[in-house]
Amino acid sequence: MPKRSAPLAANFLKTVKHVPGGENLYPDGDNLHLRVLASGHWTWVLKMRCKGEMGTFKVGDDLGLKDARDAAAVLRPKIKAGYNPNEEKQLERQRQKSAKLGIGTLEAIVDAYFETGPGTGNRTKAEQRKRIKSVFASHLKKPGLELVMSKLQITADAHPAKTSAARAVAYLNPILKWAAKRELTPHGIQLEKPQTLASEDEEEGQRHLTEDELKALLPHLNDHYGRCAKFMLLTAARRSEATQATWAEIDLENQLWTLPPARRKDTRSKAKKKQAPKHPFKIPLSAQAVALLEEVKAVEIQRREVFQIKEQITPATKVFSGVRGGSLVNWDRWLKMVSPLANVQNWSAHDLRRTASTFVGDLGFPPHVASVVLGHANIGGQLLADYNKTRYFDDHKKALDALGAMIANIK
Repeated sequence: MPKRSAPLAANFLKTVKHVPGGENLYPDGDNLHLRVLASGHWTWVLKMRCKGEMGTFKVGDDLGLKDARDAAAVLRPKIKAGYNPNEEKQLERQRQKSAKLGIGTLEAIVDAYFETGPGTGNRTKAEQRKRIKSVFASHLKKPGLELVMSKLQITADAHPAKTSAARAVAYLNPILKWAAKRELTPHGIQLEKPQTLASEDEEEGQRHLTEDELKALLPHLNDHYGRCAKFMLLTAARRSEATQATWAEIDLENQLWTLPPARRKDTRSKAKKKQAPKHPFKIPLSAQAVALLEEVKAVEIQRREVFQIKEQITPATKVFSGVRGGSLVNWDRWLKMVSPLANVQNWSAHDLRRTASTFVGDLGFPPHVASVVLGHANIGGQLLADYNKTRYFDDHKKALDALGAMIANIK
């Protein structure tokens, strides 16, 4: 039977010193030990079994005798029940180490979601990732398991661009839910969208440009982004549809833009998409739209000559590109530049589509024609759409021709 040691006396702590080469471990009873360090400080530990294995578990540093015994009394039953405080500390050290390497951080989780997780096939993943990293930049390097919902919410609420913050929250919530199921983030984090002004919220459907605003804006739509913006206005196209358009889709001779089914917005379930695939969407081009496209092509040919690019424009070439030939992705930056020049505030690229639809209505065309112009699948409601499959192409052409003429006359 092991020899029992007498409990330590309170004044022992005043005289005990570190002994070089010695064990420097003094038992107090009930598995509690005092360990004297070379620095002159001491720490208290419990030496006992946890889950059948012997271990040493820290109780506290520089505690008095009574405080050490009280702390040990709290920790001892937890260890007997299977709680291992060392595992938690090891996990914390690993999290910190991983954070320095970029592993397990919010940024790594976001990247994993879009690269190998459910977001892999998301067509807007580049925009979503960019928006999240912009709004929640201060949290990106933090370990996912240390994320705090209140701090994330404060960051979203304090962001100056409320619409951007609201979108970032909408994009981040499903990622956090996905990560929590894999024990990468705490459970239950669900952020609320910051309240936005109706005038700046693209999703509220309230903002369209007036004729006076368009009169001020049109003279500034003369660069790479501006020409694409004007094309959206003349065709009522979505931004993604216009920026991803290729010359293979454009038929200048017949004044037609054929949007492939794969690039059309489709929020239906996979089963319905398979059951009834979408058809190509034929968009008639007004004389103003054709002239704009001819200008775009001429500018691109000139750009290639200036930069001595031998490669010719091919059907696969994107219609709209930046100064260096890249995709048009910095719309926020362009809007911040052009808005003060035109003195037209709180508008977005999506508002051009809404403006086109509004003008079509103002020109006297009925609602179903405006719906056709917008490329909606269910013209006149689901019941009518089930029986009437016409796309009203002639009316579509007349509406865009009238829209083009109206915009041309805004001076």
